[in-house]
Amino acid sequence: MRKFFVLLAGMVLFLASSLTFIYVKGENDSVNDLLSANVDALADDEPGGKLDTNYKRIDSKCEIFVSAGTQINLFGVGVITAKADGTIAIDGKVVCESKGNSTCRPVECSDLYSVILHGGER
Repeated sequence: MRKFFVLLAGMVLFLASSLTFIYVKGENDSVNDLLSANVDALADDEPGGKLDTNYKRIDSKCEIFVSAGTQINLFGVGVITAKADGTIAIDGKVVCESKGNSTCRPVECSDLYSVILHGGER
């Protein structure tokens, strides 16, 4: 009788491990299919066989009105404090328009600075 239970336990263990292997193999195949689809999509050429370079780069300024005492964090420079009311203009904004002949990465004003208000001003 003891031999029968050992044999039965071995069969259950074998069946459980086989089902686990089949389940894991199926999960890996679906992940591999998704990965393959993404790689294929990225490998496909853009229309015309090359990277889309149909943009014009237009450089401009960001302007912001600040009151005295307002602090502005210029990214890459540091924090400055306005000593009087006025407008601050910062070079570096980039607008990308169509019908050009180069690639372009737009740069927004929010990429260049952030305003830190003090004392509830504005």
